[in-house]
Amino acid sequence: HKNWLENLIRPIIEKNVVAVGGKILTRKENNILSEFSDFIKALREPVRNQKGEIIIIITANAAFSKKAFNSINGFDSRFSASGGEDLDLTYRLSEAGYSNRFFYEPNAILEHVHRSDLINFLKQQFNYGFWDMYHFILRKRDPKVLEVSLPTPINILVYVKNSFLYSIGLISTIPENYGLLKKYILFPSISFIRKLAVMFGGIKCYYFYPPKPANE
Repeated sequence: HKNWLENLIRPIIEKNVVAVGGKILTRKENNILSEFSDFIKALREPVRNQKGEIIIIITANAAFSKKAFNSINGFDSRFSASGGEDLDLTYRLSEAGYSNRFFYEPNAILEHVHRSDLINFLKQQFNYGFWDMYHFILRKRDPKVLEVSLPTPINILVYVKNSFLYSIGLISTIPENYGLLKKYILFPSISFIRKLAVMFGGIKCYYFYPPKPANE
């Protein structure tokens, strides 16, 4: 989009911030997964906590101060697949004292091509769950910062129930112009299996491939 890069880096120069996240729109494609991703506004803007503070800069559309980025040695190479690296990078910048210097610039707009086939889409969601859990174990953080819990048997049952209820609840938010099939069946179904894929990713990391905490 026009002036994307200029809009993205201007806050670093003019507002003395160290990390800027832009707006990410879904590239319009004729497939159900792209439509679903656009509907739920996947990756649309930085993730905030309940206080409104930015806790994840989405690096699909982001710029960083070179000094701040290098001060934490950039991305942690242990995050070897897409998922969790944005959460980890933002957290380490916060721990380095930059938490009040994150910024969202809605005029820095680009389009993102989301996964268009179900297998790759679910692999992506699985990786999100795996690497987010990897981050929480590695940094000894409480995953409730993202409103999730460790995958104990009870928490898994609660998560499945809540994911089902959330997905059914989507029906009331989907406009009729999406069509009855998408509104009542496809979008709720994609939502539910997406959340299950995230859960299974977290389970795999927690029980089978947990990292050693960073200070060990």
